[in-house]
Amino acid sequence: MGFTENVLMQMKDVSCIKYQPELYSDRLSSSDIERFTVNKKKLAMKIACIKLMFEKDNNISSTKAYEVLEEKCQISVSTLTYAINCTKGHTANRHLLYKLVVGLHMTLDEANELFALESGILTVSCLEDLICIEALREGASIFEFIEEFEKHTESKISLR
Repeated sequence: MGFTENVLMQMKDVSCIKYQPELYSDRLSSSDIERFTVNKKKLAMKIACIKLMFEKDNNISSTKAYEVLEEKCQISVSTLTYAINCTKGHTANRHLLYKLVVGLHMTLDEANELFALESGILTVSCLEDLICIEALREGASIFEFIEEFEKHTESKISLR
């Protein structure tokens, strides 16, 4: 059974298209704001470590690592740089993480370590997450993932 068939078989159990984090009050305490900021910084550090390990494992320069990751994960160099440095108001979002974990063929556990810091682990009740989960389980290519993701959701995530 292929990647597409697995996604289609499980779509009947999906309750939302996009991940819906827990609803919070419009008023956040300072500790909640601090926790949110700390998690975003931790996520940026984890992505930076992934990039550094990629450089080391492939014995390539930082610049070359960005270029190779752009091709493997279909994430632009500037977007990846902004996510790592938390600059210009950019932080990693779920769409970036989907492409990173699928492009690098991470395990579900490795992926969930990143998603837990973003807004919550991957769940099969969310269609976008389900497509990512199945891509990881099937070892789908980044291009197969993007095609299925864009076909079944209203989001465009391909590198344009």
